[in-house]
Amino acid sequence: MLTCIKLKSLKPRDKSYKVTDREGLYAQVSPTGNFTFRLDYCYIVRRETLTFGRYGLGG
Repeated sequence: MLTCIKLKSLKPRDKSYKVTDREGLYAQVSPTGNFTFRLDYCYIVRRETLTFGRYGLGG
């Protein structure tokens, strides 16, 4: 589960990476340390991604 404590413990890497929650929700961690919340879902037969927004400031 993605909690504030879990997100604060994550460290940036050289490339972006995903930390999944459940049912398609995940936080994408950028090399600058920003977190973007996204949701992968299927609409009809296509895979779509919905971006909710950012959490925290990197640096």
